[in-house]
Amino acid sequence: MELVLSQQEFQSIKRSYNNLLALFINMDSVKDHFIDGIFKWGEQLDFEKKDLYNIISNPESVKYTPPKDKVEAIEWVYDLVYMIYLDGKVEDVELEIATEFATKLGFEAHVTNDLLKAIVTAPYDGVEGKDVKTEIRKHVDEILKNQYPTRK
Repeated sequence: MELVLSQQEFQSIKRSYNNLLALFINMDSVKDHFIDGIFKWGEQLDFEKKDLYNIISNPESVKYTPPKDKVEAIEWVYDLVYMIYLDGKVEDVELEIATEFATKLGFEAHVTNDLLKAIVTAPYDGVEGKDVKTEIRKHVDEILKNQYPTRK
């Protein structure tokens, strides 16, 4: 099951991936299996292996820029979770990486699974095509309201 992305969705996922890459590469220690998962995603996003190896060798070459707000942060997490789902194979390590990313952005660990569940069940809930992102966005807004009750 290969899902097709619009150019805008692809660019959004690629930006989110770049932020994840910059955050993890510049950490003091990164689990080896995280690097494997990050490489897999990079290849899915058409990064050359040599470029990824160059980033690993020169972590200062990528700079992490924090999200401007929680909405942008949750969109980054959504993009990564959606990317996990794209190839139809949800691997534990991928969810672990996305969950670690979500917690580093200030979310509770369950947010990753909540987003995956919303994405996977959307077609069964009668939501398809462009409506999926709209419906997921409503779900994201609920997550933000639950975690940040003062947010309107």
